[in-house]
Amino acid sequence: MELVVLDKEGSRIYCFIRSIHYRLFETILEEGKVFVLANFTMDSNTQKYRPTKHSMRIIFKRDTLVSSVDDINIPIESFDFVVTKEILSSVRDDLFLIGMLFDVLIVPPTSRSFP
Repeated sequence: MELVVLDKEGSRIYCFIRSIHYRLFETILEEGKVFVLANFTMDSNTQKYRPTKHSMRIIFKRDTLVSSVDDINIPIESFDFVVTKEILSSVRDDLFLIGMLFDVLIVPPTSRSFP
């Protein structure tokens, strides 16, 4: 299982749960909820395509503690906007994954003509 988690400042870090530990955490972790993690491993985030800019990643262990927390003000999303020119030039293609979101506006035809 792979996760990207946010802290209260909106900083993101990649988390990884090995398949042998997946069942220990699948019923606990839920998107949009706030948790406190303890007893995990930190490792360099050296993947070719990283889901975050953070240089480190969290690896859950068998005895990683996950506690649910209420009433903490944590954002549910965080954005780092990248100039389209950088995406198209592939300047950042080996740094981190980039998604593109497009809004499409459909305007119905009108009988009016424009000069």
